[in-house]
Amino acid sequence: TTKNRNEAVVGLHEDVVAELRLMQPERTAPNKRVFEGLMPRIKRFRADLRRANVNYINVKGQRADFNSLRYTLATNLTIAGTPPRIAMEIMRRSDIRLTSKTYTDAGVISSLG
Repeated sequence: TTKNRNEAVVGLHEDVVAELRLMQPERTAPNKRVFEGLMPRIKRFRADLRRANVNYINVKGQRADFNSLRYTLATNLTIAGTPPRIAMEIMRRSDIRLTSKTYTDAGVISSLG
């Protein structure tokens, strides 16, 4: 479910599905969410970053937060050659400019070539 309370279906690679099935608690019905009630809040996320020895703010001043995951996704979709309209839909954005200007790291893309 998205912020605006709309349901969003996200396709997963079969390897990811297999791993998630291994993690799914036995008590969970097959049609239930794997991480029902388990998505961490930022406090927990930051604690996990500390345990993984990842700085919350790096030397460039960039934050490792939930939004940075979206930034990485947009950049990787661009690197993979995903058409912008498809990337916008995968990221559940309503404006292609937001996807391409705000969430894509032009520096990484231009350094590739």
